[in-house]
Formats: sequence, structure tokens, C-alpha cells
Amino acid sequence: MADFTNNSSYRLRASIIGLLAILMSVTFFGCSSSDVNFKRMPTDAEVVAYNESVEPDKRIVCRDEKPVRSSIPRRTCRYVKDIKDTSDFHRQVLYSVLR
Repeated sequence: MADFTNNSSYRLRASIIGLLAILMSVTFFGCSSSDVNFKRMPTDAEVVAYNESVEPDKRIVCRDEKPVRSSIPRRTCRYVKDIKDTSDFHRQVLYSVLR
């Protein structure tokens, strides 16, 4: 019987097979998730129904915006409170730079 423990090509093949097994298992288990939650933008009817049931600061505003470096508009939806907070933050930063 041949002794393969000292054979460098055997070790190389075993390492490659081991790495391929790890790669395949990571790919398989990484891509097969049952709790994947694809986020989609709500429809206009869903936004109206939601906005009727909540207070004004928790309402949602959806609009088509063109991202920087793109001419393709994308629908974005944000809470009214988040829009106000972002606007206030940008205003404070602008005032601090201009002083």
C-alpha cells in the first residue's frame, strides 16, 4: 500500500477539494434563506390607507426622485418626520458652514 501522506500533490488536491466543499456549502446556505424579505415600495392605495390611520408625523410621503448620477427616477417613500428631521439637519449644517 502506498503512503500518500507525504505526497505534496495529494495534499494540494485535498486542500483544493476542501476549499471547494467550503465554498459550495457557503454558497448553498447563503443563497437559500427562507426568511428573505424583498422590500417593495407601497402602492398609492396602501399609502393612503396607512396615512388615514396614523397621526400626521407618522404619515408616509412617496415621490419619484432622480438619484445623483442618474436620469432614471426612482420611487422613494419616507416618513414626514424623517423628512423634517433631515431638512432641519441640513439647514443647521448649511448655517454653520456659512457663518
